[in-house]
Amino acid sequence: MRFAVLVFGSAICGALLGLLFSGCTPAHQAAATQHTVTGFKIAACVQGVLAEEDRERQRMHREAEIAAELEAERLREEAAEPKTTAEQIDAVIRDGGTKE
Repeated sequence: MRFAVLVFGSAICGALLGLLFSGCTPAHQAAATQHTVTGFKIAACVQGVLAEEDRERQRMHREAEIAAELEAERLREEAAEPKTTAEQIDAVIRDGGTKE
């Protein structure tokens, strides 16, 4: 979405510059074209940065989901295992209490 806005804005700026310099010398017209090309290059660079940030956010989200799934699995396994009284006493002595 942002890329489309940037490209559209760059195209509008280029078109306006083209209209403004349409009666000028060929050197002025070439400069206007160069500004349009530069605008498109900047828009492409910004799009690349935004895409990289989005990929990083998605990667971090996936890692958080995986960590949550592993923790849930650990808790399910821990809840499924019956603890003996001795194990519970050891847990209290070692950890100061159970983590359930």
